[in-house]
Amino acid sequence: MITLKQVEQLNQKIKRAIALIDMLRKENSDLVVANSRLLLDIETLQNDLKRSNARFNSLSDDQELLEQGIQGAIDQLTTVENHIISSQLSAAKNPEEPPVAIPVSKEPELTISNDNHSEHEDDKEPSLDIY
Repeated sequence: MITLKQVEQLNQKIKRAIALIDMLRKENSDLVVANSRLLLDIETLQNDLKRSNARFNSLSDDQELLEQGIQGAIDQLTTVENHIISSQLSAAKNPEEPPVAIPVSKEPELTISNDNHSEHEDDKEPSLDIY
């Protein structure tokens, strides 16, 4: 047979279990809110990463164009230098010949401008224009 004392003990255990369940529900609710905030933070960081990658790729492309332009200019200077050296050697061998004009082809001129129209001054990136 069940005594009154056993019923009271069972009642106390039930109250403690209910209190623990309520505490766990609140903790779970707090964790759901924190998880939602973290998911929003992750989404924001992923979007920032995508923008940064796009900007990096754009800068890499600009750098490649600059390197190609510089290499072209170096090649032209080397051609002019070689032509001058060969002209000087020819002039030294044949002092009567007049100097020969050096043909120089017009290469695209690379300029960097800051014409990006952005709402934020810090977001402006130099653009590479070829004339």
